[in-house]
Amino acid sequence: MTTQRRFSWHEVGAVVFDVDGTLYRQAMLRAIMIRNLAANYAFRPSRWNELRILSAFRAQRELHAGQTLLQLATNQYRWTSDATGLSVELVRAVVRRWILQEPLRYLRRCTSPGVSALIATLAAKGIKTAVLSDYPAEEKLTALGLSFDYVASATDSVIDSLKPHPHGLEVIANRIKVPVAACLMLGDRRDRDGECAIRAGAMYLLLGTTGRDRSSHFSNFHALQSEVNHSL
Repeated sequence: MTTQRRFSWHEVGAVVFDVDGTLYRQAMLRAIMIRNLAANYAFRPSRWNELRILSAFRAQRELHAGQTLLQLATNQYRWTSDATGLSVELVRAVVRRWILQEPLRYLRRCTSPGVSALIATLAAKGIKTAVLSDYPAEEKLTALGLSFDYVASATDSVIDSLKPHPHGLEVIANRIKVPVAACLMLGDRRDRDGECAIRAGAMYLLLGTTGRDRSSHFSNFHALQSEVNHSL
């Protein structure tokens, strides 16, 4: 397994955040959404097919991870339609409700502790901040009450790729005028966020303490903020 070189905070010109599972606690949100799905569909057996859409949608995105030039904004619905035999229109409506819209109501309470303080500290230290998400990010960031210097999502026409393809990270570096080698990716998945950084030639850290390469993990955002303050 390829690992990154060790880095100093003096080398970091920009921090690029993943969203899902990084800026908010994904397990907490999933528990809420499972309860809501159960309440909505338990007594509607004629609509249980719609639950297949949510599973197939995520599965299709995993299948196409690392690819680029996907026409993702439209094809992600067609892939799911083909996989389930349900209409593109129904797929789009179900995904919009349960993946893109309904979770927004609960995001603020699921915010990762310390993340807003870290963002403020990075700004005070002159380090730019950005977001690279495999899902549309703008509405989520508004719900979380967080702002960044630049926001990029996989479905943006200029990105049109899913991590771990490095194109999104390369676009961000170009737009914020920071060399990609001076970008630090913060995420929660080694196979997506970490691998994206490695392919782009950037640095990365993963939220959590699991994995053999402990030097590439941080336990929480409070600890990371303290590290930045003591290093710069």
